[in-house]
Amino acid sequence: MLSNPVYIGRVIWNRREWLMNPETKRRVPRLRPESDWIITEQLDLRIIPQPLWDRVQQRRKSQSQQTQLGEDQNTYYEERCLAALRDELLTPDAVERIIQKVNRLLAGRQRERQLELERLHRQLATVEDEIANIMKAIKAGILTASTKQALEQAEAERAKLLAGIAMPTTKADKMALLLPRIAERYRTIV
Repeated sequence: MLSNPVYIGRVIWNRREWLMNPETKRRVPRLRPESDWIITEQLDLRIIPQPLWDRVQQRRKSQSQQTQLGEDQNTYYEERCLAALRDELLTPDAVERIIQKVNRLLAGRQRERQLELERLHRQLATVEDEIANIMKAIKAGILTASTKQALEQAEAERAKLLAGIAMPTTKADKMALLLPRIAERYRTIV
């Protein structure tokens, strides 16, 4: 309402055109150049006196300028706060606490991986025994469809366990390689 010129008797035609967006298949408005606008004065439509309209527009303009100043101040304070946080996070004590925490996390992950490897090796030994027993049965002449199926299942399980044991390095293992440079990496990130 505060920016609609119809209230002072000014009607603007041809302000925008509607174009089809090829991606969404919907019509979207696009503002035309001001030189293409058709502006007519129809004083019988005026419901707000011109001096009042001018004062309101002036006030809106000054408020938008103040808003811009406020946004500049907000940016300044945000930058100050971020700088203070950065300074606090880069103290030698803070860096040392981060290094200790990373070391604890990596040690925990390495313990978990070691326990997992031990479990996989135990399961592999069990599957290897099972395969050996099936092979003894086959050599003894017991070759049935169920024997063949049991051997195929055991061999598939062995392949899965071997893949789990030979799993490539994890992110935690790669992180251990960064430890000598962790302080400088932390400073770079922060």
